[in-house]
Amino acid sequence: MDIRDDAKRQRFWKAVEVSEMRLVGFREKRIKALIEFCGSEYGANVFSEESGIQSAMPTLANDLLTYVATMTQLLSPAYPQSQVSSKNPELRAFARKYEAHLNNLIDELRCAKTIRQLIQDSLFGMAVAKVYFAPGNPVEIDVPEIREPGIEDDFWEEYAAAQNILIDAGKPMLERISPDDFTYDTAAESWEKTSWQKHDYRMPLDLVMNDPRIDKKLRDMLSPDRRYDDRKTSRAGDMFGGNVDAEDIEDMVTLSDVYFPRTKTWALVAAKHPNLEPLFYDSWEGCESGPFIPLDLIPVPDHIEPVAMAVALAPLHRAANALLRKSVDTAVNYKEIVAYKGDGSDANAITNAAHMQAVRVQNLANLQKMTFNSLDPNITNMSTRMQSQLSRDGGNLDALAGLGPQSDTAKQDQLIHEQSQAVLSLARIRVMEFITQIFSNLGWMLWVDSTRESHSDVHYPGLRDPISSKWTPEEREGDYWQYNFQVAPYSKMPLSPSEKLRVLDETLMRYNSLAPWMAQSGASIDLKTVHDLVIRNSQLEELRELLIFGGESLPLDNGVQPFGVAPGSRQSRGGPATPQGQSGVPSPATLAVQMTAPKES
Repeated sequence: MDIRDDAKRQRFWKAVEVSEMRLVGFREKRIKALIEFCGSEYGANVFSEESGIQSAMPTLANDLLTYVATMTQLLSPAYPQSQVSSKNPELRAFARKYEAHLNNLIDELRCAKTIRQLIQDSLFGMAVAKVYFAPGNPVEIDVPEIREPGIEDDFWEEYAAAQNILIDAGKPMLERISPDDFTYDTAAESWEKTSWQKHDYRMPLDLVMNDPRIDKKLRDMLSPDRRYDDRKTSRAGDMFGGNVDAEDIEDMVTLSDVYFPRTKTWALVAAKHPNLEPLFYDSWEGCESGPFIPLDLIPVPDHIEPVAMAVALAPLHRAANALLRKSVDTAVNYKEIVAYKGDGSDANAITNAAHMQAVRVQNLANLQKMTFNSLDPNITNMSTRMQSQLSRDGGNLDALAGLGPQSDTAKQDQLIHEQSQAVLSLARIRVMEFITQIFSNLGWMLWVDSTRESHSDVHYPGLRDPISSKWTPEEREGDYWQYNFQVAPYSKMPLSPSEKLRVLDETLMRYNSLAPWMAQSGASIDLKTVHDLVIRNSQLEELRELLIFGGESLPLDNGVQPFGVAPGSRQSRGGPATPQGQSGVPSPATLAVQMTAPKES
């Protein structure tokens, strides 16, 4: 759609208005769920009556917060990295280099934090990531300064005059888009069938007025606007600020990036100047999938907007807290009194008596204990049922969050936990596809970036130490898609020292079973390195005095087998244990003797 045409532009803005109206219900329910998620103690907690949100009530059990935090943790990669491979054997070595520099870019953009925010967004509705080239540092492109034979005089004069021009090739960027700032073609049945996608954002008017890429006639027609000039719905960012419209510290203007997937074009428009021509309109030269990548965990057939998992649980959360508040209020107002007849001397004597004190009364028939506002077991049972239902609808939240045992035995708990993990399968698949698309787009942008240079250490198979590598524009030969790289995200979880020790123990035990074959192939384990790793991760420097290394690292083929049984030997099953023990793993004392023993020449 070419919105430079007046008639087409009017139809476009009409479609935007219709889509905005269709998204009102989703946005308002998202805000209500976010309020429940934050709880009554977050901020001023003053809600808008216009949006149907009543005054805050105490949040006594915030299971919705637990659910969102648990699901975000389970679905988010702690340290997302990429794996780049190629089906072409000749390109596999370069794929290693490409992978290392792509991971450098991922770390530089802090993708882990942005992806975590997007996954949390997806629990309240559709999350949208924007991958694009942002303004970078202008650079001067190296061009030949010596005139080659055959170049005409006029051409060379124009060429020489064009030197010293700085070029801004942009830099790759990953951005989270707020659902309140994103609108799309809601008439489409799927994301792939949308005819337009629009992202609104605020910019200082001075930057726009001084941008030489925008026609001066259009710049002169711009004027500052306010965020709430045409506000139709509340925004999540302002849900605790009432209807206060804070003044901008400088003149601002609202712009929109609009992408048209069918025609592969994009436009920059002034969002609150619908009659104004586009400030930019050009063909889309970016990633094939476009600048916007959606994440929907639970898709709905024939609809783009998914089921929001946290929004669906919000009514149960409200009901459980309402019943819990009622139970607490009843307990607080619970009273026990003593009713009496007569002068009240017996009643005073009983109420003022100490524990287990003997009290003489004249007539017990004149005294009667009475209670008011006693707890209703039906309310308590219903509150417990609501919390249990919330846990069930959330995919067994108690098991996912590890809040407590779910059965009488550990084996049953393990089975329950494994089954609850199955509930996450669909969401994990959607998240994996989402991250893969992001990394694939970033990989393409790294490939076509004509100015980026970076340094990285590349690990190649068969080499112990990494090789320093430099990524320069000259490395990019051919087209990115010709290499058919497969970008697959995986999560490199940061391990604690105790977890590193556990992995080290498991690795050594695994090599223990391979000791005979390792000895035959000449492989060895550097026990000094193992000892240093144990000291570093156990944080016990005293261990350095435990083992003494008299020479080089002890290999496995020097006649002493530190792991397992020596090749050709046989361990007795019925007799006494060997010096290495029944398991074949030497004791610390045996290791110390073996490592300090002189090697045979």
